[in-house]
This record gives sequence, C-alpha cells and structure tokens, in this order.
Amino acid sequence: MLMTRTTQKCTKYNKNITTAKNFSDVQRYAILGGAVILLIIGIAVIDSRFAYAMESVSDNLFASETFSSKEKKFTPECQELDQLNKIGNFADALECYQRIVERNPDQRVVFAHIGMTVALIGLHDLMQAEKVIDETISKNPGNIKALNAKALLLYKQGEIYAAKAMYEQVISKHSKNMAAHIGLGHVYRIIGEMENATYHYWFADELSDDRSESHKSQNSDAKNGYGLMNQAIFEKTTNIGNLGSALLFHAEAIKVDDQSVDGFNGVGTVLTRMGFAVNNSDFCSLALDAFDTSLEIYSENQDAIDGKGYANYCIKRIDSVSDQKRTIQQDSNFQKPMQVLKEIL
Repeated sequence: MLMTRTTQKCTKYNKNITTAKNFSDVQRYAILGGAVILLIIGIAVIDSRFAYAMESVSDNLFASETFSSKEKKFTPECQELDQLNKIGNFADALECYQRIVERNPDQRVVFAHIGMTVALIGLHDLMQAEKVIDETISKNPGNIKALNAKALLLYKQGEIYAAKAMYEQVISKHSKNMAAHIGLGHVYRIIGEMENATYHYWFADELSDDRSESHKSQNSDAKNGYGLMNQAIFEKTTNIGNLGSALLFHAEAIKVDDQSVDGFNGVGTVLTRMGFAVNNSDFCSLALDAFDTSLEIYSENQDAIDGKGYANYCIKRIDSVSDQKRTIQQDSNFQKPMQVLKEIL
C-alpha cells in the first residue's frame, strides 16, 4: 500500500506543478522597482529586525543536478523526484527515494542515497543525513555528486571552511562542475569575500550557457546566488543600488526557470526590504504577490509563508506610521510649533 501511495506521489507530481501565472507581472514589478530605487540618492535606514537574509532552498544546490540515463532506469519518477527536492518538498522526496532503495536492494542506486541526503538536510535531520552520505562516500569515494552533497551538509552544519574545502576538492577534479562553483559562491558570500563569490557565480552562469535545457535550474541557482550576494552587500553598505541589482538578478532567475521558488522568494524578500528602505508599503504589497506565486508552485514553502508575514508587517508598520504623521500634522496643538520649527530651521 505504501509503495502504491508513494509511486502515485512521484509519478503524478508533474500534474500538480503550477506554472507561475504571475511571472510576467512579478518580472515587470522587479524591473520597475529596480529602476526606481536606482534613482534614489542617499542612505537607507532599515529596521534592524528586518535585516534578515532568507536562506531558502537556493542553498540546496545539489538538488539541481540532473539524473543520468543509467540512473533513470531504476525508476520512471526520477525527474519528478528532482523537482520535489528542487522546490523544497523534502518529505515526499525522501519517501520516494527510500522506496527506490527498497526496490533495488542489490543495486548501487547511489543517486537515491544522495537524494535521501539532500531531502534529510532539507528536513533538518542533519545527523541522519550525515550517516547516509558518509556511508555512501565510503562505498563510492570518487562520486562527485556525493561529495557535493557532503559539502552541502557541512555548509548547513555551519562548517563553512570544511564545506569550502570539499567544494574545492570537487572543482580540482572537475573544474566545470556547476553545483560546486555555486556552492563556493555561497560559501564566499557567507564569509564576506564578495569578489570570490562573484567569480564563482559568474563562472557557473557562464557554464550554464553551454548546457542543455536540463541545466536551467543551475543557471537559475547562479542568478539567485548573485541576488543573495547583493542583498548581503546591502546589509553592510545600506546602498540601495545593491537592492536594485538583487531584484533584477532574482527576476532573471525566474525568466530562466519559471518554477524557481528561490527566484520568487528572492523577489519578495528584496521588495520587502525596499519597502522598509524607502518607507513605501507599495513595495511590500508587490512582495506579497511574489510570495503568493511561490506558494502556487509549492503550497508548503516555509520561506514564502514567513516572507508573507514580514511583508504584511511591513505594510501595517509603514501605514501605521503614515497615519500617525497625518494625525500630528492635522492636530492644532502641533501646528504652531511646527510653523516655528520651519521658520528657524
């Protein structure tokens, strides 16, 4: 019974994937918003409680790697499984990968063990993920995808420099491995070496131009990496121009892959930050549209759910402050003092 139910989840999943209907709108919003904020001069004052960096499934870099023809022979659901991990539906992905392993006890279904690792990381079961991937690497020490999954695990465990060394090990063997370059981009972004982060995002982006349609997810990952990097720079410099750049990179990621929940979450996050930066709740309203589109793709996307909470808070806070300003301006007790201030300042 479990096998039937799991297979149905995997094989029918494509029918439940919703094309991002609001993509064109969000892209227009992104381009318009980017143009507007690039015209703004000055330093943004940001509420410190909202100087957050949403680490979404864009860090799940390995999940974007596609299955080989040999791997596909074990199950017809491979591409659907890849999509499950990619959008963050880790629970169903884990169940499906476990079923593949159970069905093929005598086969080396390494890809399924690696997929289990990624799903377990997504479910925050890092101890079990470590057990699975370490056993997989011990039996398949040269498997590049397994090494990338181990690097991702180290990254999520906070072992940033160990993750860096693992990604560099992959690149030393396969210099054009896109996932490893994007992973290194994330590592360098976290430790604040933005020039190195830029190089690896750029390298991965260049590699994706030479790849087939099946690699569009990694192309999207690279562009989202650029977006996250510009958000990180903004946190340090409060230069609004970096928000404009971040917005456009996330929009480009959506253009490459209209199922990119990371792209829509990135657009929503940047628009929310823009709302606080320029004290305009209209940006936060647009952010809600982006997060809603992300939720259309995967309804249990926690980053989008949290993002909507921040965007709604942005709207309420800014509108509340605006109402208070109007009340003060209209209060006769304040009109004379304000007039005096205008005369002496």
